[in-house]
Amino acid sequence: MKYGMLFTAVLLTGCSSVNSETDADSVVHSSYEAIDFIVEHKASEVALKCRPRSKEVASKTDWVKECNRRAFDYLTEQESNSVEFVREVTEKPFGMAADFAARFLMPNPENFEEVIIAQSFEYQLNEI
Repeated sequence: MKYGMLFTAVLLTGCSSVNSETDADSVVHSSYEAIDFIVEHKASEVALKCRPRSKEVASKTDWVKECNRRAFDYLTEQESNSVEFVREVTEKPFGMAADFAARFLMPNPENFEEVIIAQSFEYQLNEI
């Protein structure tokens, strides 16, 4: 029970900056073999979400590595297209909370449908 509450608190902390309203300018949902990767563009924010696609995938931590790789690739591509993020883009855009979520899910992968990692990045366009 303690771990469940701790997991929920960490996950909500990672997700707290994600605006859940449906006013997104555009939503991109990409399914890969192991993960679902979702990008929501808003006026000055990009919201990234990722989740494992099966309990087999959720039983290992590799799905978080794939989520981070997809997110990093996407964000660096945006930077090359004149988008400047307010904070630095690292190779682990979903942060430490995502690693914790993966480790927490490993012993009980049946709950994979309930787990989604999320992070948002404020940005501005560079005028060239």
